[in-house]
Amino acid sequence: MIARIIRGGGFAGCLNYVLRTRREDKGQYTPLTPGPKGGTVTCPNAPSAVIVIRTTYLGAYIGTVLDRGNVLTAVGYPTDKAAAWHLAAQAAAKGWDKVEASGSDEFLRWNYDFLLSRGIEVVAKDEHQANILATVKAARAAQGKDKWAKVVPPAPRKPLAPKIIGGNMAGQTTKELCREFAVGRRQRPGCRKPVWHSPLSLIAGEHLSQAQWQSLADKYMEKMGFGPNHEYVVVQHFDREYEHIHIIANRIGLNGQLWAGKWEAHRAHQITNELAREFGLKEVKIKPPDRKAPTMAELSKMERTGKAPDRVVLQRLIDTALAGHPTMASFLERLKTAGVIVRPNVASTGRMNGFSFAMQEGKIFFSGAKLGKKYRWKALKEEINYDQDRDSAILSTARDQAQTGADQTNQRSSGVSGDNCKNQIDGDRAKSKTEGRSNGCGKNIRTRA
Repeated sequence: MIARIIRGGGFAGCLNYVLRTRREDKGQYTPLTPGPKGGTVTCPNAPSAVIVIRTTYLGAYIGTVLDRGNVLTAVGYPTDKAAAWHLAAQAAAKGWDKVEASGSDEFLRWNYDFLLSRGIEVVAKDEHQANILATVKAARAAQGKDKWAKVVPPAPRKPLAPKIIGGNMAGQTTKELCREFAVGRRQRPGCRKPVWHSPLSLIAGEHLSQAQWQSLADKYMEKMGFGPNHEYVVVQHFDREYEHIHIIANRIGLNGQLWAGKWEAHRAHQITNELAREFGLKEVKIKPPDRKAPTMAELSKMERTGKAPDRVVLQRLIDTALAGHPTMASFLERLKTAGVIVRPNVASTGRMNGFSFAMQEGKIFFSGAKLGKKYRWKALKEEINYDQDRDSAILSTARDQAQTGADQTNQRSSGVSGDNCKNQIDGDRAKSKTEGRSNGCGKNIRTRA
């Protein structure tokens, strides 16, 4: 399942987009600019009336056919195959039994094959076309295809109109829904982007019932952080080969609370994969990024404290330290100045395997892999002027300093030094024998009677 996030615009425009009936559904003619592909099919004995028609086959928009009496002309087609297929179907639908065709060689090959499959005799206008026609007939004979096998073209199918299938709103039209959205909108007139729009799409071939779509949409909105006071509507579309819905929500709740939506794209990807597992759908795997995004826990902490996650800060500082292809000594010095503890991972053989990084005031080391693909040693060594013999002593020193710094950080976090902690525990244990109380380190000492 794939999720997209769209912000901005007005409620009326967004609702008109997701609720409007497509022009194809109404049967209207939409003019197209003629493209370089396509061709014509001609029947010399057809009536001379001139009309303009357009159709859709298999629920997908193919193009426009200009029907000028005895000539069918394809315009605006993306491929010769589509043009040939469509014109041959039109010729068969009109009851033509003998036609001439004009166009590129690829168009002629496809068209001849389609026309012959529909029992229509093809007339070659010159020797070049005769050679192409002979090649197509020979190929059909080799494949065991009957020259006059009647193939009924699929009937035109109009996509169903969009349908409201869920949400927490009562309106069924753009006007009614806009009135409801306006109630929340008035709670924060200064909000510049109150509209939140998220299409959710399945992989082609997957299917969910309407009830399943409703349940999935409700869980998606809950996991994204929208509360019961935030209005939203769920609209299902039927105009693509894959199933998909559109969710339009008001970021302003009826109680005036504004949904901030930080890191929403990252959260949406994680949530849709969770829901895909729950509903038996295929998860969408994203190529490992050069920079790994913060976890949900880190994002939640950032919202509480207002401080950027260490992961993000480290990525930015490392990028800065790599500027100008520095030597190993310069790279380590830049990070130390920026407040980063660098712990090299060096094997006993002297082989360099990578780094772990931590902020001096923090407690958590991040390996290069946890920061992203570009922070692994394989990528970093391309950005650093590194020589194993020259830099081995520098890396050993950095490793010792990182270990010392980590030990000091742990001691500061506990509030006492190692020796003082031992003396405190021994003193408390002796004291507890007579007073029968806790030793201050989380364990109760039983007193002797």
